[in-house]
Amino acid sequence: MKFALHLLAACWLTFAAGAFAHPPRGIAVAPDGRVFFSDLERIWAIAPGKQPLVVRRSVGAHVHELFLDSGGHLWGEDSFYDPATARYRAGLWMIAPDGRFSYTYGPTGSPTFGAGVLRDRFGCSYLVGETRVRALLLHRLCPGGAPQLLSDRAAARDAEPPVLLSNIGGAAFGPDGSFFFRHRGIVQRLRAGDRLVTAAVGFAPENYGIAVDRAGALYVAEQANRRIVRVDARGRRSAPIGAEAPWAPTGVVASGGALYVLEVTDYARGAPTRLRVRRMLPNGQVQLLGTVTGG
Repeated sequence: MKFALHLLAACWLTFAAGAFAHPPRGIAVAPDGRVFFSDLERIWAIAPGKQPLVVRRSVGAHVHELFLDSGGHLWGEDSFYDPATARYRAGLWMIAPDGRFSYTYGPTGSPTFGAGVLRDRFGCSYLVGETRVRALLLHRLCPGGAPQLLSDRAAARDAEPPVLLSNIGGAAFGPDGSFFFRHRGIVQRLRAGDRLVTAAVGFAPENYGIAVDRAGALYVAEQANRRIVRVDARGRRSAPIGAEAPWAPTGVVASGGALYVLEVTDYARGAPTRLRVRRMLPNGQVQLLGTVTGG
């Protein structure tokens, strides 16, 4: 998509100059309490009671999105851009529970619609994008099958081939297997039978992370407003956790009754961007799990 091409190019060129024009939203929590997150160029892990450790360094690629499946496999995407040729490549990778790394798709300069990081219990992946006029595109790709268009078919006529293998906004699965995703200021939900409905509206028009807890409550990271917005199953809103300047949330995940938030600092010319992970317990207590300097 031309819009995605221009956006990705701007992000790469600005980041190369030392800025976080497009901070990562990738954060995932394992059943044993380990927290994984991306600083775009490195994947970090925080074990309970330990300091953050680098578990993977990308080579010339950015990692925007992370997903941990029920088998304990950590999934992510690599997005490559060569400014000399203005060409893009993208690949999907997986880190097994025993630490083995492998590419599961690509890297390729011609990604397939629907090839994405998040995957359901059947192994089907989802990719949310936009057309040239910014209409929604939602594809699903199941093992051994062809891409399935799940959004408006009329919009597909205006589609460009995909460039990124991460969703255009935050995405998450609900407790019933529904797929939630963010598209500008709206969060939509793909329900059983491929029925697409609006879950909630009125959020900051950003592309940052979302989460759904086991009770079906939705959490949306609003970087511009330095807060996480919660929308419960009855539509009631609250802001359970905020951040003080220069910090702002970009990623969020609900796990084990707790809320984990990935935050980055505002960009200041000449100053390194920092990232931190905080956890809010069910009683409202907020704990700092770790802080790192972006790579």
